[in-house]
Formats: sequence, structure tokens, C-alpha cells
Amino acid sequence: MAQYYTDFSEYPAGQIPHDWTRRRDLALAWEVVEDPAATGGKLLRHPAKGSNTQSILTWDKVDGDPDRANVEILLRFRYLTANNGSIYAWVRDASTASAATGYRLGDAYTASAIGIIGKYVNASYSNVYSAGAGAIRAVNVWAFVRA
Repeated sequence: MAQYYTDFSEYPAGQIPHDWTRRRDLALAWEVVEDPAATGGKLLRHPAKGSNTQSILTWDKVDGDPDRANVEILLRFRYLTANNGSIYAWVRDASTASAATGYRLGDAYTASAIGIIGKYVNASYSNVYSAGAGAIRAVNVWAFVRA
């Protein structure tokens, strides 16, 4: 199994990473920003969005790997403001502009659980696992989710 890592330090600030593809909610302006608190000094910022919209960005390097069937993801994130949004990393994604397909793991700001893993098949969602109490409902607190 190949290993991939980025802390976004190799990408220019103010732009979407050149080797990533927007899969859903294409109007949103993802961008790399400088942040001294981030590993490597940069991070990928997800813009504010409307409720119940999915904005999916995938890394082309992983999408093109034929040996990507088994994955382990470590997601480090923080909320910059109190909100009703969620932060998820997507794997084995085949989403289109009209339907999500893939696995996701992360945190829902308004939920009671962290470590949520779910599966979408042609926009139909099913929960795979929730770690239980402990959702990150704090601003500017770094959190990790691994699956």
C-alpha cells in the first residue's frame, strides 16, 4: 500500500492545490493559506458554505493510484468559528456534481460524536461507525480523526 502525506507547504498560498480536483459544490473557493500554527506553516482552508451542501476535494495523486483500495486516513482539523458545518475526509471517492459516492470520516460540529465514518452510494448515506461522545465543539482547537 502506497503512503501519501501533505501538510500543504509545497503549494502556493492563495490558490487551490493544482493537483487536487473539486468533485462537489464547484463554486466554493478552496485555498491554501499560511498559518503558523499549522504543520508546515500552511493549511487547506475550506470556505464557509450553506447548510447541507457537500464540497469535496480529492487528491489526484491518490485518485490515480490503482493500489488505493485499502486506506488509512489521519485528518487534523479545527473550526475557525462556531458553526453548523462538518469536516470530513473522503476516500475511494467517485462523486459527481449531482451525487456523492465514497466513504467519509470526520466530525460534525452539531453532532454528539466524533470519529464518524459513513458511506455514500449514489447520494444514499449509511452510517458505518461513530466513536461516541466527544465531538469537537470548540473554536481554534486542533483535533485528529484516524480511520
